[in-house]
Amino acid sequence: MKVDLRAKREEAGLGITEGMAVRLAYCARDARTGELLQYGDDLCYVHGGNGEVFPKVQQALAGLRVGERVRLELAPEEGYGRRDPARVLVRRREELPEEATPGMPVEATWPDGSTDLFVVIEIRDDGRVVLDANHPWAGRRLWFEFEVLSIRPALAAERLAGHTIAPV
Repeated sequence: MKVDLRAKREEAGLGITEGMAVRLAYCARDARTGELLQYGDDLCYVHGGNGEVFPKVQQALAGLRVGERVRLELAPEEGYGRRDPARVLVRRREELPEEATPGMPVEATWPDGSTDLFVVIEIRDDGRVVLDANHPWAGRRLWFEFEVLSIRPALAAERLAGHTIAPV
């Protein structure tokens, strides 16, 4: 495979602006406890796209170039929101898959008939199961560290879709 080094050098000089496809390495921690929640090198998004990345994160990343890093803290309102008690359901044990255990994701039905992805929080002795549809990080103050791994102009289809399609 032939690599165009001139194109790679030009790409390395790009900064993150609206319409750029970006690949990040990231680390997420609970700001209160320091607990490592997640890390990876595969967060890809279109800057200025459809909300794949929180606004405060996009603001912090704007203008960065390949190899640069940024650290920031997000309050619940800037990230996954506050925990909403209305997104917790209690169901009969027999309504769930037999293998359901605490921590397991399950699909369940709201009283209005719509479905959602829940996490089994508790299986009670009375045969009831507590399910939570809040994001696991809802209500948490979070620390993120991002490193820009690559940047390229987003494809027209990616700009239209608001997310990446091809490798970044």
